[in-house]
Amino acid sequence: MKLNIAHPANGSQKCVEMSAKEEQRFFGKKIGEQFDGAIISPEFEGTFLQIQGGNDYQGICMVSNQETTKRLRLLLKEGDIGYKCKRRGVRRRKTVRGSMVSNETQVLNLIIVKENKPIEGLTDVVKPQSHLPKKESKLCALLGLEAGANIREHLSKTMPGEKLPNIRIVRRITQKELERREARKTVREARKKKLVEDMKRYEGVHGALN
Repeated sequence: MKLNIAHPANGSQKCVEMSAKEEQRFFGKKIGEQFDGAIISPEFEGTFLQIQGGNDYQGICMVSNQETTKRLRLLLKEGDIGYKCKRRGVRRRKTVRGSMVSNETQVLNLIIVKENKPIEGLTDVVKPQSHLPKKESKLCALLGLEAGANIREHLSKTMPGEKLPNIRIVRRITQKELERREARKTVREARKKKLVEDMKRYEGVHGALN
């Protein structure tokens, strides 16, 4: 079994190989469960890790909402693990594996939730972000700008002569977007008001509903 151990705070990752005898310590553990890293090696003693997921020898991924070690055929929708939706609203029946670790689990994904002592190649390494966030509010917060500021202009001033990072800004709050939101809110309120009026009119003719 391979253990992919990630340290989200530093952006680092390390792969640890477990022998057939050592991997038995993980049998019965579930996704979301936390444990002391001493069961991996003395190097991880006192460091607490959490199981995030994994897959078996054929690449079938584990899902957190099924407490079993077996494979299942589930009807998955957009956003579910194990299914990449290509058309909105389309659901597919896919094979997934339960959340419990067994002898068929080949790869286990772990994250560090509490570190104790430095671990070589994991906690002593800090990797910079490879991508900037896409959401405008997060970008402004990261760069220390006010909401609605021109981010590309700011980067061109702070990085003169350098190649600018590829930025794809989404969820930009413009005046047009605010007007669109207000229009949708007005439509919802009008529908709600009409529904109440129709209900009163119906009760006046046919009596109150039980």
